[in-house]
Amino acid sequence: MVVLCASPCAYADNTCLKGGCHKAVAELAKPHTALKTGCSSCHKAADHKRKRFVLVATGKRLCKLCHSWPKKLKTPHSAFEYAECTLCHDPHGSANKALLKKWPTNTLCEQCHPQWAQKKHQHDPFAKGDCTGCHNAHGSNQPGMLHKEQKSVCADCHKTETNASFSGAYKHQPFEQGRCDGCHNPHQSSFAHLVRKEGSALCADCHVKYPKLKQRHSHDAMEQGCPTCHKPHAAKSPKLLGTAQPKLCYGCHDRKDEDKVVHSAIKLGRCSGCHDAHGSRHETLLHAGRLGDVCFRCHCDDVTRRMSVHWPVKGKVCDRCHGSHGSSQPNLLTTPVRDLCKKCHADKEIPKDVNGHGGQVQAGCAACHDAHASSAPRLLKKPINALCSTCHTKQRNGEHIFVGPRGKGHPVSNKPDPLHVGRVLSCISCHAMSSSRGPKMLRADSRAKLCRRCHEGGMGKIKKPGKKRQTPTHHFPTLIPRRSLKAKSGSKANKQRPLLNSPTLVPGQEKKAPVIPRKNP
Repeated sequence: MVVLCASPCAYADNTCLKGGCHKAVAELAKPHTALKTGCSSCHKAADHKRKRFVLVATGKRLCKLCHSWPKKLKTPHSAFEYAECTLCHDPHGSANKALLKKWPTNTLCEQCHPQWAQKKHQHDPFAKGDCTGCHNAHGSNQPGMLHKEQKSVCADCHKTETNASFSGAYKHQPFEQGRCDGCHNPHQSSFAHLVRKEGSALCADCHVKYPKLKQRHSHDAMEQGCPTCHKPHAAKSPKLLGTAQPKLCYGCHDRKDEDKVVHSAIKLGRCSGCHDAHGSRHETLLHAGRLGDVCFRCHCDDVTRRMSVHWPVKGKVCDRCHGSHGSSQPNLLTTPVRDLCKKCHADKEIPKDVNGHGGQVQAGCAACHDAHASSAPRLLKKPINALCSTCHTKQRNGEHIFVGPRGKGHPVSNKPDPLHVGRVLSCISCHAMSSSRGPKMLRADSRAKLCRRCHEGGMGKIKKPGKKRQTPTHHFPTLIPRRSLKAKSGSKANKQRPLLNSPTLVPGQEKKAPVIPRKNP
């Protein structure tokens, strides 16, 4: 057996190469190592006449005689699994690394993987033809024949630990799971950063609901692409936002936190609490069509089912009174409360030549009325007598009117109102609520004229109901409670006793008895 040397000039003792028959093999820059031990390492005795060079073994079994063979691979190269080694390697030698027939490796790979059309953006290893920089040529236990896990392969060049764009408490799920190829094409792309699709179209592959938001109103940033607001890999803010709300929003929108009174949602940086950041069927990208439905997402709806509801609340148009982002007035009111109410209730404005209610003059309408809803009529904060007693504490028992021989004052409740069928006496039976030309807010020019409205024949005689029903001019007070009707058991009045808080008439007035029209004193 003839021993071959490593260099082309040292094959002098090899009969196969000495005779000049296999000159091309003798001149190889990188011969197969087996040539050092002689051609008989692979070939049997040659039949030169027939040009037959029988191999010691056929196919991959020959290569296995010297080369170690990997165990069963999860992702073997099909050429390695089903074809021969000589498909890629020259068995005698080559000028290329690993006895490859062609170099760079992409020219060899293109024999089976046709060359793709050259696109604008190419991955550096792909552009250099270094396929084996990422892939194992024979196979691997990783998908795509990668040398190791995809995230680790990418991290070898793209330093995920030191790169700021990859750091943050909130990570994109594909990035965290190491599925870089979910968004990027590892070879080439027509778009920057090797992304598979441009702009929002890429994100829509997973976030399927957002393309549907291109309805009546869409966020302008959606047209510019999701990276306008979101980070593709990791971020310090929830939802992978580049910066936290509302600073992110102020990058395009005017600041909303410079007013004296700022909406709590703005203070907390929750612009998305009212607005859909992607798109909506409603104006200004609101989550709901009616503003009230948006407000009730945070403000509990405990008002719309009360006895009396303010019409802007019932219609859910909160912006008729409140500013959405901020205001110079308390409670985000658009104007001072007195001016605000006058926009709709101009008829309730107190003329200069009359006496105005002190509560309304000093504190405004909100002194007595609830701006949203109430369990009492006319949006009053409490039933009328309880409301008046809040300020007028000494007038609860009627002694401010007169004190009778038994030490009792004029009744102010639980007694029928002679002028209004089905109602009971209350503060507003004698006093006006808003304004009056009489003293003490009386409904007459003097106290005597007021008394004669009910007591025509003197203090002991009360006017009886007339034939015509008088149009009510004030709120309905609470009806007579059951306990105030002291009818004896078994009497006719006791059988006709009304239920508590029931809108039935007072005993003695069950029939539709008209009230005597008011006369000018």
